[in-house]
Amino acid sequence: MTEKQTWFITGAGRGMGVDIAKAALAAGHAVVATGRNPEAVSRVDGEADDLLVVKLDITSTEDAEAAVQAAVDRFGRIDVLVNNAANFFGGFFEELAPEQIGAYIDEMLPDIFEGRIESGRVFDRTVGLDGVPEGYRAMADRESIKVMVKP
Repeated sequence: MTEKQTWFITGAGRGMGVDIAKAALAAGHAVVATGRNPEAVSRVDGEADDLLVVKLDITSTEDAEAAVQAAVDRFGRIDVLVNNAANFFGGFFEELAPEQIGAYIDEMLPDIFEGRIESGRVFDRTVGLDGVPEGYRAMADRESIKVMVKP
């Protein structure tokens, strides 16, 4: 390992977030594992000296500020942000509630109309395995909606 870093991982309670958190811990890094339900995050990510589990609903500014402060208080800094949290609404479009659709439209439509996001493309950036951090940064900065990783 090069230098120990502090990883801040959203959506660390299931799926890829769990795998990323475990891999970062196994590589010797400090991990701030976040999720809407900290108990669920703790159950899947376990316990470790370099693991901090924090509640974070990414739609809450207060949660975000508190989670970042907890990370800095515990580890002194954040080196890597893995923006993994997401909402998923399964089903046919016409069966989704207006509130579910509206949440995406309100956030993304202005970016599409103002040309910051090109509509009509599923993946708007492609990276290799070594470009995964750059892909996450692009999504977090709203430069990309979806990034395809090609080995």
